[in-house]
Amino acid sequence: AVKENWWLFGAWRKGLDSKLENLDKVLVVAQVSKTLAFVFVPKNQVISMMCIALPDEKYSHFAIVSSCLHKEWVHQYASTLKTDVRYTPSDVYETFPFTYNSSEKVEMALEQIGETYHEHRRQLMLNIQLGLTKTYNLFHTPAIKADQVNQQEKQVAALVKHLANTPGTIPFNDAVQGILKLRELHVQMDNAVLEAYGWQDVALRHGFYEVDYLPENDRTRFTIHPDARKEVLKRLLELNHKIHEEEVKAGLWDKKAAAKKKKKAEDAEAREPETGYG
Repeated sequence: AVKENWWLFGAWRKGLDSKLENLDKVLVVAQVSKTLAFVFVPKNQVISMMCIALPDEKYSHFAIVSSCLHKEWVHQYASTLKTDVRYTPSDVYETFPFTYNSSEKVEMALEQIGETYHEHRRQLMLNIQLGLTKTYNLFHTPAIKADQVNQQEKQVAALVKHLANTPGTIPFNDAVQGILKLRELHVQMDNAVLEAYGWQDVALRHGFYEVDYLPENDRTRFTIHPDARKEVLKRLLELNHKIHEEEVKAGLWDKKAAAKKKKKAEDAEAREPETGYG
């Protein structure tokens, strides 16, 4: 029993286990973070309680949730912990309108860019031996640009020192090119998601902008233009309202309420204390 063996991993969540049955991997994101970086992990890996697991192994879904469209939605409607955003599924995942053109052509395009982005990022992190947070710190610093690199800037200077002192890493110039390529792929991914929603008339205008939802000393991000952010959020909210009205008319909200009540009861029955001394 968990009480007697409190230092051991207790048990799988039954609901998650059943959803992962036919999958090879699962999409996870830290519940509290500054990066909102989603990543695939093996389904049999023990997932920390501080991570949110999404039972989906499609790179097309990775592309959607990793896009600036979803991230702007999260920053708009999620709560925060100090200066970091809290990814709570009920607030930002379940409310996000995933209704888009899911034709075979669109799905293939999302699948391709999603996998390309995920794999390039994975290989880059292996090559420079840095985790998600430090990699995205470099991603977002304007000190790294195609026409100029400021090696005196704190993030870049730290990278130079890290690469010089870490065996098996790639040269500094190759690391810079990897960061620039990651930005290019992110632009392609955002545009592919935008096209899936049929909103090609919105000019995203990626660049370095200050975002008002982050601390004053850390507001610069490589992201979409503030005007594009407002327009995308407006359209997502309109789509959210439209979906909600359709579900209410179809009586789905009564069914959802009943299912939620049943799930809550099942969770309470299956839950065991994770720690204990006897």
